Amino acid sequence: MYEENKMEEKKTKKKSFLLSRNVLKWMAYFFLFLYCYSRIVIQNGQMHIESINSSVLSEMMSQNTSFMALANKAVVFEFLGYLAIPMFAFLLADGYKYTSDFKKYFLRCLILALTCEPLYDFATHGSWISFTSQNPVFSLCIALLLLKGLDTIQAKKWMYPILLVAAILWAILLKTSFGLGIVLLSGVYWIFRNKRYLQLLAGCAISSIFYTAPLASLLLCLSKGKEENFNGSFFYAIYPLILIVCIIL
Repeated sequence: MYEENKMEEKKTKKKSFLLSRNVLKWMAYFFLFLYCYSRIVIQNGQMHIESINSSVLSEMMSQNTSFMALANKAVVFEFLGYLAIPMFAFLLADGYKYTSDFKKYFLRCLILALTCEPLYDFATHGSWISFTSQNPVFSLCIALLLLKGLDTIQAKKWMYPILLVAAILWAILLKTSFGLGIVLLSGVYWIFRNKRYLQLLAGCAISSIFYTAPLASLLLCLSKGKEENFNGSFFYAIYPLILIVCIIL
């Protein structure tokens, strides 16, 4: 009896170190805010980086210490923001695994993407309508369609690479932000969903294209899967709120 209690106590302690999906979502949105703050507020709003070339930028940083400090802050925030990419890809793949209604799940993502697009265009390009790039939620929509396709053809695993390439090409064609990373990571996370360590190792290798993003694997390995005691619909409002806050700032 004593040994059973000890085993149960060890299991409880182990679980206490694991992160719920909701905690992962909050962390992902925090990193996303840092990225948006760096790009929209610091680089576009304060440094006006889009209107100056690299040689002028280097000269300004060498001659102005405050400008250099601002640039360093932008780099740190942006690099931390990259951690959000594998985290959202992981959450999408994990969410698909538990969803009971794919159509509603996809429709919510699509509505969010369409809602955020004018805000994203204005925040990043200074115009309410721009086709230079599309907001990252569109990348999640493409990834979600990919997951549905992978799930449908499980008996024909040889078709997985074809679907992955097709989804990546759509993300590139539509110029969705972080399309390559989000689509590829989501697919890999779902394919290796029952092989946790292989899932995280593959995700770590792929996310290395975003410099610091592999560090997110340290957080993802602590995920304990589905645990929803919070209204998940609230999270859909966070990204547009982040864009609005960054535009105001």
